Amino acid sequence: MGYGCACVAFDCLTGPSEIINNNENGILVKNGNVDELSKAIRSLIDDENKRDLLAQNALKISEILDVKKIADEWETMIYSVINNEGM
Repeated sequence: MGYGCACVAFDCLTGPSEIINNNENGILVKNGNVDELSKAIRSLIDDENKRDLLAQNALKISEILDVKKIADEWETMIYSVINNEGM
């Protein structure tokens, strides 16, 4: 996703649904449903516009999960706890 790839993933209990919004920045299919997975992949092969849209939206995950951004959020939270702001 961080490289602008339209992704298709099984909607398993943990992981994909935390970063993929179905049909917005990727496609989630029922966990273990290989036929549905195949159809979703085929739909992206056949539909260049959909593939490009999902790929463009997928790039946004790099901003959301940026290491510096997350580190800054942790630092802010730690300082607020140290200064009793979060209690």
